Amino acid sequence: MKCFLAIATLLVATGMNVGARTYSTSFALTENPISEGGQWINGGTTGLDWFNVETAAGKAYGNATTGSYTDPTAALAGNWGPDQDATAVVYSNNPNGTLYQEVELRLRTTIAAHSVTGYEVNFRCLKTGAAYAQIVRWNGPVANFTYTDGSCSGATCGVATGDVVRATIAGNVIKAYVNGNLVAQATDTTYTTGNPGIGFNYGVGTTNADFGFTSYTATDGMASTFGDSPKLSRNQEPSRRCLIYSRPAGSGLSIRFAGVSENNGRLDVRIFSLFGREIRHVYQGPEINRVEWDGKDESTNAVSNGFYIVKYTCQNLDGSRRVLMVR
Repeated sequence: MKCFLAIATLLVATGMNVGARTYSTSFALTENPISEGGQWINGGTTGLDWFNVETAAGKAYGNATTGSYTDPTAALAGNWGPDQDATAVVYSNNPNGTLYQEVELRLRTTIAAHSVTGYEVNFRCLKTGAAYAQIVRWNGPVANFTYTDGSCSGATCGVATGDVVRATIAGNVIKAYVNGNLVAQATDTTYTTGNPGIGFNYGVGTTNADFGFTSYTATDGMASTFGDSPKLSRNQEPSRRCLIYSRPAGSGLSIRFAGVSENNGRLDVRIFSLFGREIRHVYQGPEINRVEWDGKDESTNAVSNGFYIVKYTCQNLDGSRRVLMVR
């Protein structure tokens, strides 16, 4: 029988296309501006009219700014495909209702002297009725931007420490998510190329380091419902694939199987970080209907919010799936 793998958890599954370009960082370096070995292009150093993004103590945040609409901004370097998916984990210390502290994910962004083009997806660092999320098009010169029809107002649109924000663009459709929930969507045909990136709002006084990101992942392999197509072993029939997907269901991870093999097949399930470090060997043994992971590593420490890889072997089929932990 076919072996179907289902995940029930507070994880939002996001698959990557084979061959996709992906960049992940936890901002381990202390840099101003952010570089990480030449991986970033900054709005101050290259764009000149904006400010840079800096990093310290595992956090990314914006420079203190002067002027209007001079958001600290950074885009990834290199060549990126047009369909992009960016996700980050937020930190927000001392949220301020009188300042507009925003974290920003950028899509199809190009930074050049006196010009930044692309799309900004911003989230205000508040959990009150004054919170919002917006999708904005940057048109080139400083202070030249256009609000799209994608916006959201209210507490569910804002963010706090530990929240996971996500922005995607596929074709001409741009979407914004908070903790896996779609909060805004827009359609725009202006830009078809550019790179993912991050940014933070200008004009927040000395609170610029009070909010930002603790991790960030971008890919030009768009998310899909079922994720990566697993590799088939030499003798495996395509119809016997184990399919993996996620559903919200409390904390931790519940991996469920429908149509488990009647031939006493073997099952192996492991959790890895995006950098390839094994977090937990969850199960190895005969195929069973459900495998539970408590969201902890081998030392029983709770893992942080962010992306992880589930690797599994089911009926001699090896597969992997990128998932996003949201507590």
